[in-house]
Amino acid sequence: MIWAFPKRACRKSIVELWYKVENAAIVAIKTGCSITVNSLTFTAEGDFLTITLPSKHKLFYAHPEIDTNQWGKPSVTYCGVDQTSKQWTRIETYGGKWVENIVQAVARDVIKCTADKVNLAEVLKLMTEPIPWAQDLPLSADGWFGESMTLDFDNDEQNLLWLNQFATLDRFISRRIEHENH
Repeated sequence: MIWAFPKRACRKSIVELWYKVENAAIVAIKTGCSITVNSLTFTAEGDFLTITLPSKHKLFYAHPEIDTNQWGKPSVTYCGVDQTSKQWTRIETYGGKWVENIVQAVARDVIKCTADKVNLAEVLKLMTEPIPWAQDLPLSADGWFGESMTLDFDNDEQNLLWLNQFATLDRFISRRIEHENH
């Protein structure tokens, strides 16, 4: 299989959304006004920049500031945990990253709406069905319905099982990529 990624010019509307979202965040922080772009509302609320999604779910970015990026353009930084160092620090972001976060949050909202309509047994059954393009991928599922995602800190055995499944998935993906590149 050959993976082909279209040039940005082929997906002009996506790139335009990146810039609209980035500009809305900058304007909201600078002016304190709410700015709406494609059903997303950017608002400076006290020490946070919030992005209100179509579901009314909000994303929060702590202590946003406007800085200058390496290209001399305005960019947004906020306080958060650096994924590498695991330390609380200022993080620079940009349109593509904003849109990635928004897409993930909207996907969560879509799943939440669906989860409200089915029972846990149905969800677990669906999640363990073989995938046509990855028949040898080991799948198992366990879960609960709740207000947020969490690990079961009282169940080290279950947490270890989840970590092993993630490691197995990582090895599976690495083997597939190696196989496809040869």
